[in-house]
Amino acid sequence: MLTIRKGNALAMRINGHRSGWDGSICSNPTAWDCGGPLRFRRDNCDQGRSNCFHIDLFNDVEPSLLIDYGGADWILADDVNAMNDQIALFYNRPFEEPGGIANQMSLHQIYGAYRIESIEKVTLGYHDYWRVRPYKDGWARLQELKIQLPRYGNLRGQYIKEIDRNLVARMFTEARQKLTERPELVPSESHRLRIDHFIEHMSEWLDQAAEKVATPSGGQTRRFVAESGGGTRSSAFEDLKNSWREPKSESNPTATASASTYAAQNSDSIVPCLEVSPTTVPDRRRLVDPSMRAAIAQNFGATTLQSLEVASITKPFLILRGGPGVGKSTLATSLLDDSPGERSIIIPVGSTWRGREDLLGYVNPLNGKFEATPFTRFLIKAEQAWDAGDKQTRIAILEELNLSQPEYWLSDILVRIEYRGDDRVRRTIDLGGSGTTIDGEETRTGVFITPAVRFVATINTDHTTKKLSPRVLDRSAVIELTVDPATVIERLEIDLSSDQVDAIQDLDFLVQSKGAAFSYRSALSLKACLALGAELELDEWSALDYVVVHEVLSKIQLLAGDTSDAMFMELAMDWRQKHDSGLPMSAAVIEKWRDALEVGRDVIQA
Repeated sequence: MLTIRKGNALAMRINGHRSGWDGSICSNPTAWDCGGPLRFRRDNCDQGRSNCFHIDLFNDVEPSLLIDYGGADWILADDVNAMNDQIALFYNRPFEEPGGIANQMSLHQIYGAYRIESIEKVTLGYHDYWRVRPYKDGWARLQELKIQLPRYGNLRGQYIKEIDRNLVARMFTEARQKLTERPELVPSESHRLRIDHFIEHMSEWLDQAAEKVATPSGGQTRRFVAESGGGTRSSAFEDLKNSWREPKSESNPTATASASTYAAQNSDSIVPCLEVSPTTVPDRRRLVDPSMRAAIAQNFGATTLQSLEVASITKPFLILRGGPGVGKSTLATSLLDDSPGERSIIIPVGSTWRGREDLLGYVNPLNGKFEATPFTRFLIKAEQAWDAGDKQTRIAILEELNLSQPEYWLSDILVRIEYRGDDRVRRTIDLGGSGTTIDGEETRTGVFITPAVRFVATINTDHTTKKLSPRVLDRSAVIELTVDPATVIERLEIDLSSDQVDAIQDLDFLVQSKGAAFSYRSALSLKACLALGAELELDEWSALDYVVVHEVLSKIQLLAGDTSDAMFMELAMDWRQKHDSGLPMSAAVIEKWRDALEVGRDVIQA
């Protein structure tokens, strides 16, 4: 579930075209890589069939773009007008004669823009598509200006991206400057006038786009739902809540129909499925304490909060995934209002874990008793609280879940939590041996995993971790956490100038390709430095410079002779030149990288 931010633009990837997407078919298409599949080029373009989705993108007579149904159905299936009046930017990697898209490592460029007037669903052959049309005065081709695509945010990984309004403004400012300095770049007067008109009205159009998103028909904020498998819902969260409610009384004339009754009445519109009754659905409870909702929404965003809410009623096991420093552990420990730490436990997973004894404990061969781990004792205390009438949610946080292969040591948990909460037999883990005691209670040989216990894990994805198996992922809901530096800076109330935020944003966009980032932890470090700025004799630029050197640039590794690293180095030098006056130490580090690569030495950090 996503809300497009007011006034932001959209970005869509298009294929390259030899004649500027003017409606003509590319000559000799099989020998020229536009980005489309070779088989499509051979079976269509080479045979004179104009089936390319992008061929009429900048056609002077009637410009339009085709989008595959699955690329936008999650937005448009419920409201075909959802994207009307929005600004769409079209991008791809640079291409040129004689081969087309030659360098897959190069950065994306903007090739044009639409102010969307309308979108319609069309059927061609056996397939459905969306046809996007611009206003007659609301499109421009920007191919020759070679403007770099601004950094973007993924709308749940779908075809359509989201670009911050301020970055769009910077992009068009660059376009106007290039157009002024080198008017000969644009091949025709009509195209130049279109670009001028687009730039002149950009701010006004973005305002109108923001207004359209904020006040759609019905007066509600428009929210877009992204679901795997291409399914659509008006509200995924509401549908899930409704589907898990207790059935109404038979005496109620508006009683909810069973799944099988609904299928019989709607056999033409849905795929038949097994009936799921309330007796076969495991217990699910809201994971986030009500008192923590506002803080989570503020620090991690409303979308993350809603993802947590949806995941908590669909899966018994949640996985928070993201790069180092995005705030996975902070979020996991923020779900409960549990300052004493009585309702949560943090379990650091070890890389040497190989069996259930690493998590649960083991039978002592000397006395035959079960030696419990802190985690098992946590489960026992949760069981005692449940039996005493305390139904509050408890959370076991598994830090770095995939440092070892979790299905080897976590299988007992994954199997038991699939059963209903009142199925005490199946949700009880046999500990073995002659049992264990805790807090003076009678010896026990098993522990009941109560419905109040929830499991949240954090994972990184790098060379030090193990790949999660399908059996783990099938029982889990995976929530991706990302960091937008400007958003984090705002949420943490760090007082920086727009130039300083731009420097951070540009650097973050640059270093992400190397597995680095200006992370949540980096922002916290910067805030700490600024709080002691007077004592440390640091101004804002100096504090930022230290944090960038210590926590961002220190993660970069480059190989001499690697073409992608050489390209990265060129972009890093551009960033250095732009910001060296404010960030001299960072600039010096990047210069050292260049000097090392020029003499054939790799850049290896600590």
